[in-house]
Amino acid sequence: MPPPEGLENITSLPDGVLVGSVGNRVWFSEPWKFHAWECFLELDDCVKAIKVHRNNIYVATNGRPYVIDVASN
Repeated sequence: MPPPEGLENITSLPDGVLVGSVGNRVWFSEPWKFHAWECFLELDDCVKAIKVHRNNIYVATNGRPYVIDVASN
């Protein structure tokens, strides 16, 4: 699947995955395949910003903040 329409807050993980958001969904690309966006997490609140640090994705929303642990193998 191509990236969702309106994708914003795009950043990258160390393992070659891009992360972005549309509304209340955090989208993930396939590693090193930036044309393939099939996976997402749906949050309770709309995403305003995303920051990656080590194995964590910090998500600021219009409600509560989220931390997504993306431990690499």
